[in-house]
Amino acid sequence: MTTNADPAPPPFKKQKREPKPKPPNKAGSEKTFAGNKTKECAKFDTLLRAVYNMPYEIAACHEIFALTEIANYYGMLRSLSASITGPIVSNKVIGAFLEPLAEDMLPRAVKLRNKALYKECLIYCLGPYNEPRYDSLKDHAKIYLSAEKVYQRLSVKVSQRLQDILENVAREFSPEWEEDQLKKLIKAIVKSRVIAPEDDASIPEFFRNLEGQNDFYDCGCCHDLLDNQLVFNIDAVAGKGGFREYFLVADLEEEDYPWDTKEMDW
Repeated sequence: MTTNADPAPPPFKKQKREPKPKPPNKAGSEKTFAGNKTKECAKFDTLLRAVYNMPYEIAACHEIFALTEIANYYGMLRSLSASITGPIVSNKVIGAFLEPLAEDMLPRAVKLRNKALYKECLIYCLGPYNEPRYDSLKDHAKIYLSAEKVYQRLSVKVSQRLQDILENVAREFSPEWEEDQLKKLIKAIVKSRVIAPEDDASIPEFFRNLEGQNDFYDCGCCHDLLDNQLVFNIDAVAGKGGFREYFLVADLEEEDYPWDTKEMDW
């Protein structure tokens, strides 16, 4: 007996489901971050304190580099810049160690648009006076041009002071003066080469050697050049010790900063 029943369906085969592609890990996510998470959290905590105007400390110069980097990533440079000067001033160790890092710190100071940090590092890069360090910053065109302009301004002032001294010599010269002041002037010149006679005479040290010795210093012709305009290293002395070849001043005008100082939103 025949039937018109449909043929039995083939046995059910379980189809393999293609695995869903994994979404790419975002840069900086927990899965891809290979750095020190504790330190990264500490940096972020410091950054939040800066944003909310809460007290925080900076223990070393490398923290300024790190904080600038993370603030740039999160768009918080302006908040960090507004608060970072105080913690740097509070730590004298940072002030002393900024000097050897000045060339590397200047681009960070520009990124932060922090005038105090920029001027501090620029002053260091204007020395040694006979061979200024800012020459190594040619890859940072705006910073280099800023430093060049300020250095030229400083050089004009130094030349004027040297001319003042020579004019005083010519005006005041007399047998009595020759025995006293001229002797001290020559001594100041000689002393500026005593420490490193193989080098050129140190003009900053020459001005420092005139201090209290004769009328040139007392009349004020050297005072402004021997000032210390550093904010983070107030104990440094121009023309003496580690800064025997440095003037610690920089005549910076508003347009000398390598960013738009009038721009409020950045």
